[in-house]
Amino acid sequence: MSDLLRTPMDLDPLRREAVRAYAAATGLGCALTAPDGAVLFESGVPCDLCALAGNAPREACQRAHRDALGFARRFGGQYAYLCPGGLAYFASPIMDMDALSAGLRAGPALLVPPEDYLACELNGTAAPGSPAYECVMALTSIGPARASALAHLLFMTAAFLGGAREAERLREAAASDSMQGQISAYLHGIKQAESAPYPYEKEKALLDAMSHSRRKEANRLLNELLGHILLISGMSFERMKSHINELTVLMSRRALENGADPRQVREATYRAYRRLVTIQGFEELCIWLGEVMNGLISAAFAFGDTQHAGVIRRAVGHIRAHISQPLTLKAVSDEAYLSPAYFSRVFKRETGLSVEQFITQERMRRAADLLWNREMPLAAVAQAVGIQSVSQFSRMFRAAYGMAPGAYRRNLPD
Repeated sequence: MSDLLRTPMDLDPLRREAVRAYAAATGLGCALTAPDGAVLFESGVPCDLCALAGNAPREACQRAHRDALGFARRFGGQYAYLCPGGLAYFASPIMDMDALSAGLRAGPALLVPPEDYLACELNGTAAPGSPAYECVMALTSIGPARASALAHLLFMTAAFLGGAREAERLREAAASDSMQGQISAYLHGIKQAESAPYPYEKEKALLDAMSHSRRKEANRLLNELLGHILLISGMSFERMKSHINELTVLMSRRALENGADPRQVREATYRAYRRLVTIQGFEELCIWLGEVMNGLISAAFAFGDTQHAGVIRRAVGHIRAHISQPLTLKAVSDEAYLSPAYFSRVFKRETGLSVEQFITQERMRRAADLLWNREMPLAAVAQAVGIQSVSQFSRMFRAAYGMAPGAYRRNLPD
């Protein structure tokens, strides 16, 4: 662990100590930067991989780090990103009276095992014993859960240095401006708003985006739905909360269908409802609903504690997006950028299911959802989940649910 002072300017000792403490506690490098991204002081071993491996121009790295601080300020105080060399970094702004006074940057880290990075990002060009190889092997590997915690810890460190109220104002402003801007723009685009029907197709699209963890798209659709709810509620806040409660129930059910833990979803839904009844303002309501939705998405994609979380997420997203098509082990492993044999072992170890078992489980879950449409023939349901034979579909469904699909449909409530 070493400290590097890049400029002779007199730095606040508290800021230097915070940088040292973060680096020592996390095992990552940490840097205090000027508003333009220039490093003022850093602790820990700086990244030399780009120079060693030659896989990204130095100028591109500097530009990425400079832009990241602006994104962190815009997106509520914390920003995780990949440098041009494929290494993970985190950035947070230090604010002073709503002005950017400095920034913190942490990294680099690996989001995949070192062996995978060497094989994929460096194309196997770094031989054992080479400086680039040793540099990669010395980096810390982190999963999504730890990455999120490291980004949040950096934000809290920046908040301590700049003042907690400054950080809270930053997060509130970012969330509120984004939501209010999207809602206002959408409302402005609705023609004859007084008679605009509730867009159930957007509701369905929102649930589909949640199913595939497309957070940006889901947030946009949620804000558009909030605009319609605002209209159909006649500006009545209590009616608005009633409509939103119905929407949270739908989102909770979708999270369960996507594999979220039932107890976790029940507890989260109960806490959300308890908070909903106390909310008094539209802005607070918007922020709360966004938090609920993102929490349900995270619960449905609960691979955060696995070593190969990124690989599993890509594979599961591909399976769910192509469930109506033929799916092979090779096609899914290609999506994860791993060999079929290695990917098969990783998937089984991390999920407890073979790839084939997981695909079958996803097909049957989707089929059970489609069976609620009583007008949809069983043959069409089978084809929609990638099964061409109705008899084969019936056997698979019976094995999963203990009854034939026709009997399952008849037992559904009206």
